Amino acid sequence: MFNALLKRLLISMILLASLFIFLAPVQNLVILQEKEDIFSLPVRIGQKIKTGYIHSVQLTPVEDDYKVVDNLLWLWEERVISHNAGLPTEAPRNGTFFQDDQWMYIRGGRYNWPSFNLRVGNGLLGKNWLSLGKSDPNFLYETFPGKRLTFQISEEILFFSILNSNNRLLQKGE
Repeated sequence: MFNALLKRLLISMILLASLFIFLAPVQNLVILQEKEDIFSLPVRIGQKIKTGYIHSVQLTPVEDDYKVVDNLLWLWEERVISHNAGLPTEAPRNGTFFQDDQWMYIRGGRYNWPSFNLRVGNGLLGKNWLSLGKSDPNFLYETFPGKRLTFQISEEILFFSILNSNNRLLQKGE
């Protein structure tokens, strides 16, 4: 009798914990091309999203690190090799500017957005890429040359987030 009651209690706790987990709200990184989802995946708070490109005038790399916080994309750090032709030359308000032997770093500034647009270049101009966390770069200019991608954070229940996950980012753009 006691074992049956304990077994029912344990099963009930597992079911309730599973229900709680699958109904918990999560943040998703959504990437759209002309209002169509091409990528949607749950991300954790503080998840690092990196983008990069080759500057059209300086022909030097530029890298931007974003973090997901409170349903916003925060520009966390920008790295440049030179600061001519419109690239940052000084620290933003509430930020820092420093350099090492390879990069100039612009950190902080409290810039954040619910979404931002990224104009993807091609093999000659831009050479945009994207990396999530520590993953290898995804060369956007090969898949979506000349397209405008919109990055945004959405929030939904984990169950629906997993159900609606979309990773067509690696497929050829139209």
